[in-house]
Amino acid sequence: MTTSAHILYPKPPQMALRLALPPIMGVVIYIVIRIIADSNNHGFIDWTRPLWLFGLECAWTIFNVAITHEAIIYFRVWLFKRVFKGGSEQPHISQSAYLLREIQWVFLSAFLVGSAFGLPFTALTDDGLSFFDFFVNSLVTIVFISAYLLATRGRDYVRLLNQSELELERYKHDVTTARLQALRNQVNPHFLFNALNTLSSLVHRDADAADEFIQQLAKVYRYLLEHAEQDLVPLCTELAFVESYIFLLKTRFQEALHVNISIDEALEVYMLPPMTLQMLIENAVKHNIVSPTKPLTIEISSDSQGCVIVKNTLQERSEKDASSSVGLANVASRYEFLQNRTDGKKPSVSVSSSEFIVTIPLLE
Repeated sequence: MTTSAHILYPKPPQMALRLALPPIMGVVIYIVIRIIADSNNHGFIDWTRPLWLFGLECAWTIFNVAITHEAIIYFRVWLFKRVFKGGSEQPHISQSAYLLREIQWVFLSAFLVGSAFGLPFTALTDDGLSFFDFFVNSLVTIVFISAYLLATRGRDYVRLLNQSELELERYKHDVTTARLQALRNQVNPHFLFNALNTLSSLVHRDADAADEFIQQLAKVYRYLLEHAEQDLVPLCTELAFVESYIFLLKTRFQEALHVNISIDEALEVYMLPPMTLQMLIENAVKHNIVSPTKPLTIEISSDSQGCVIVKNTLQERSEKDASSSVGLANVASRYEFLQNRTDGKKPSVSVSSSEFIVTIPLLE
């Protein structure tokens, strides 16, 4: 039997309890019904009625409770076998959904059986059937069935409620993790193709330069392998990676690209999401014209507020890259997923007629 089946199996009570429970519940229910029916006009209980009528009504109530109890057991076992197919397979519905369905069956079976046996008898012994009789019969059934469910399933309800909350939190975490992983995977490796083309031209022209290029390319991909799964990395680690990445770009674009880095050393112990600066640099290259006649300048600096500022000259291409918006959106989304650690800090963008500026807050 599976774990779910073991937990949810509707264990019938032991035979002794199964025989003793209906008489006890029947007497209690009958006393409650008599108090409700007689308290308005005859005091607490109308003792002027014949004793044999009390006995007959009490016996019928016990019989009614016994039939209802057996019907509940039958429907619970039937539902379990239908859902779990004998306990040999996993259910096709969740545990919480199963318990909800069980409650529905229990209330329906108890109400139908209670009405079928209780109301006709009430009509015969109480000079007709009124709406009050129907109300009392239904109210007592609901109250005692609720008590029965709490007694037999109370711990399961509380446990599965807590489990459902844990599963919901786990689901939210899994969804967040999956979305964050998708964001990480958006780091566009298209520069690898450009890097290989650059390397191909270097191999035949300058062997030493080609060797240095390969070493820097290896550093870039080592960083990707070691830090891509991390939420945050120190700024100094990111800068070391960016220097290797810039080397690859400079080898490709030569004097058409200028990158200046000026960061306060005191800030290098602070954290930021990995590949943040690389994506912003890549974004600037994809957005803008990079040519000897119109070189692109990128400046990476820090301010007094503990932020890194990535600024580039604005010289947009007439034909934009289809994925040109991915880098900036990726950075913003990753800060959003880390909002519990960012204290509300998030990147900001400022655009003028000549410059495109992104401010990245550093995290402790």
